[in-house]
Amino acid sequence: MLELDQKRKYLLGIISGNISGIVLVIIYWTIMFQVLVNISSPLHILWEIIFIELIRIGLFILMSVILYHKWFQQEALFLSDAYFLFGMFFNILIYGKIQDLFGYLYYSQITLEYQIILFYLKTRYLLIIFNTLPLFYLGIFVLFSIFTTFIRELPEYVAKRVRFFIFTGFFTGTTFIILILPTIELVILLYSIILTTTLLGIVVMFFIMYKYKRLSQAHGLIIGLGFLLAIILSFYTSQLRNEFVNDASLVSSLIFAELIDMFVYFMVFLGFLIKPGYAKLSK
Repeated sequence: MLELDQKRKYLLGIISGNISGIVLVIIYWTIMFQVLVNISSPLHILWEIIFIELIRIGLFILMSVILYHKWFQQEALFLSDAYFLFGMFFNILIYGKIQDLFGYLYYSQITLEYQIILFYLKTRYLLIIFNTLPLFYLGIFVLFSIFTTFIRELPEYVAKRVRFFIFTGFFTGTTFIILILPTIELVILLYSIILTTTLLGIVVMFFIMYKYKRLSQAHGLIIGLGFLLAIILSFYTSQLRNEFVNDASLVSSLIFAELIDMFVYFMVFLGFLIKPGYAKLSK
C-alpha cells in the first residue's frame, strides 16, 4: 500500500510538472505574441518546419513515457534512478522543441529589436541548462558512489550536503551569469562554453559508469558515445541553423540539422533499450 501511494505521488508530480510547463509556455508565448503582433512584416508559414518539429516533439513524448513506464515498473522508486532522470531529460526537451518551433517561425523571418532577441536567447538557453540538470544530478550521484567505494567512504549526510551544494551551485551560478549578460554575443559564447563543458562531463561520466559497471539499467558506453557525437556534430548543426536564420528560404538546412539531432537523441535513447553485458551476467 505504501509503495502504491508512493507511485501515485510521483505520477501526480510528473503530471503536475507538465501541466505547469504547459501553463508557462502559454503565458510566455502570450507575452511574446503581444510584442510580435505589432510588427507589420508578413509571416510565411513554413509547414516543413512545423512538420519536423512536431515529429521531434512526438518522439520526445514517446521516449519520456517509455522511460517513466520502466521506472514505475520497478519495485522501489528512487529519484536518482537513470530511468526517471532520463525520462525527465526527454520530458524537458519537449518544451525546448516547442520554443524552437515558435522561434524558427518568427525570429528567422522578422527583423526584431535587439532586446527581444536577447530575451528569447536567454530564456531558451536557460531551458537548455535546466535540461542538463537531471544528467548532472545523475553524474554527481554516481561519481560520489565511485569515490566512496574506491577512495574514501563518506557519511551519507555529508555526501548529500556536498551533492546538494554542487548541484545548486551549478544551477544558480549559470542562471545568474546568463541573466546578467548584456549582449547577445556574450550570451551565445558563455552558453557554448557551459554546454560543451557539461556535455563533456556527461560523456566522461557514462564512460566511467560503464567501466566500473555502475549502471545496469542502460548501456553507458552507447549513451556516452551518443553525447560525444552530439558535441562533435553540434558545430555543424549550429552552422546549418545559422544558414536558415540568415536566409529563411534555406529550410532544408534546418531540417537536415533537426534530422541529425534526432539521430543523436535516438542513439542516446537506444542505450536504455540495450543492456550492458555485465547486467545480463549479474542476473
